[in-house]
Order: sequence, then structure tokens, then C-alpha cells
Amino acid sequence: LNEKSGDCEDLAHLGFALLTHIFKKRGWDTGVFSIEAGRVTGGLGHAVIVYDGEESSWVLDPTQIGGQPVLYDEYRVKYQFERVVKYKD
Repeated sequence: LNEKSGDCEDLAHLGFALLTHIFKKRGWDTGVFSIEAGRVTGGLGHAVIVYDGEESSWVLDPTQIGGQPVLYDEYRVKYQFERVVKYKD
């Protein structure tokens, strides 16, 4: 944080920690969030936060400045995202 820089994995972990902290403080289920790491267009490694709702899953991509959550399936198609690993802790 002091260097004010980081890659997608750093930002995904920070966002995940903030979101789960807020949800926990409000007594909401924190198990709806996970981090997925995989490959995007061109085979580049990438990490995102995933919100698994009751009816749909959403991607929160911390590298998208001002970006809005995107439906998981739309994100997967648009960026050719192939998940390699999914974790919560």
C-alpha cells in the first residue's frame, strides 16, 4: 500500500478482504465471495473477485477503473477467462 501499486492478485486480495470484512460486520454471509485466478485473452494470468449470488454469479475485476460488476458468463466470454483455481481463504 505504501508504494501505491500492485497487480491484479494484490488488488483482488485487498478487495476480497474489504468486502468480506464489511459483510461480516453487518452479519451477512461472507461465503458468497471467492477469488478466481486463471488466464485471459492471450494466455495472461489474471485474478478477480467473484460474488456467487442465489441466481447468478458476478465478477468484480479490481483492475477495471470505475468498472461495474459483470455477469460471470459474460466476463468469461468477453475476456476468454479460463479459471485455474478458486479459493476463499
